[in-house]
Amino acid sequence: MKNKIALLFMFVCVLFTHQVLAQNEETIKIDFLKPGQELKDRNLEYKTKYILKIENINRNLYKVESAITSENVNATMPDIFKGIKLPGYLNLAVPKISSTTGPLAASPISRSNYKTTIEGHLKTINESNATFKKTAVLNNDFINLFNTCNTEYKIIEQNLIDKVNTYLGSKVTDRATQSDKIKSTLENVINSSETARDQLDLVVPKYTYEIDKEIKSNTKVILKWEKEPVNKKDAKYDRSLIAYEKAKDENESYTKLKDSINAVIVKTNESVATMIKFRDENKINELVNNYNIINESNFTFTSEPILVKTDETKFDIKITSDKLLPCNLTDKVHILETLKTKGGWKIDFSTGIFFNGGNDDFMGRELQYQPITDSTVTIKNKDGGDRILLSLGALMHIYRRTGKSVNYALSPGLSTTTAFDGVNFHLGASVLLGYKNRLVITGGLVLREAKILDKNYNYNTEYLKKEIPESPPTIKVFPKAGWFFSLTYNFSEFKS
Repeated sequence: MKNKIALLFMFVCVLFTHQVLAQNEETIKIDFLKPGQELKDRNLEYKTKYILKIENINRNLYKVESAITSENVNATMPDIFKGIKLPGYLNLAVPKISSTTGPLAASPISRSNYKTTIEGHLKTINESNATFKKTAVLNNDFINLFNTCNTEYKIIEQNLIDKVNTYLGSKVTDRATQSDKIKSTLENVINSSETARDQLDLVVPKYTYEIDKEIKSNTKVILKWEKEPVNKKDAKYDRSLIAYEKAKDENESYTKLKDSINAVIVKTNESVATMIKFRDENKINELVNNYNIINESNFTFTSEPILVKTDETKFDIKITSDKLLPCNLTDKVHILETLKTKGGWKIDFSTGIFFNGGNDDFMGRELQYQPITDSTVTIKNKDGGDRILLSLGALMHIYRRTGKSVNYALSPGLSTTTAFDGVNFHLGASVLLGYKNRLVITGGLVLREAKILDKNYNYNTEYLKKEIPESPPTIKVFPKAGWFFSLTYNFSEFKS
């Protein structure tokens, strides 16, 4: 039985401790794009942890300085974006080899696989350049979206997803998947271009070697004709002349083709070298970072949490921009709000004037001898009419915060008369009006030390003059109860 009682006691203690230590957490949300609805007309709950969150604010354009402080009133006793330098090859158009080989359509070289292979590799590099042109546009989209300042983040993010899907030719909605696909697409493009260039380095010399062989063969025909021209009367004249003219035309075309190929290969090598440099200098990851940097945290300000344990919490949020904004929004916003606390017991003080009243014993009697005969007197109380005892003092106010300008308190206190001839003890109920400039109206019970007739004597009793003291005999007694009403001013408090 004792064990069960002990276990029950432990359970109650644990439950009580949990209730005492438990803290609620709440987020105060502000939409930066909707001014005027900031923090007004609300109270904060005592022993609740609050976090201020400002949504739809572009942290790339605005700097936020946050100072959230709490205090007891009447207390006497605040480079994200780094752009990518787009490579020069994005505007390079590699000439098609087919555009330079028209005269060779019937030559033996055109029937080889070299020309087709070269055109295939150049096509791969051309497609890579086309992808990088789209990449340049996409990166500009990232820049523009990251500099948006008058659009809700959810709209910005949806635009981002749509533009990336257009670039990828996909319908992906997951941001992480999109990020991976951007990276893999660029890596595949660059790797395929590098492979195509390496293959060109192998095939082009073989192709130009075949061209040189044709040029050499044609040169023999040309030289033979020029050194030993056939007589016009010779039956071989027409055939030899046609062969001579064809050889000259072909050599001219072959020379232009070689020049074209060499020019294309030079540009191709430059293009692919720039791609490889882009990859090796980690520019792909920078591009992906420009995508990933458009995230909710960079369009949201979140303050440090603050646990409410005092009378008020002051939010001092300064939002400024030192850039020229791309939208018609103000470049300075100052949120300065003080929120009152609701709940939690506290103690504070006030001082002021007390009006005290009660019966004659409480007020203290003013005694005098009243003659009866020449030798006898009686003791009487002077009749001064109704009296109020004024005093100056302080009250302690014990109350639970309402979060409003009116609070109700239990108020013990002390006061003394202007002559400082005694101390009065007060216990009353108070109405606390106002907040920082607080007038307190209190009424209740007052106890004090009072002067009364010595208990060895009585009123209205005849005494011989020679048997009594020169002045009416009095004694001081405590406590004597009365009532009081006070007007005091709240000036200090203890932390609860």
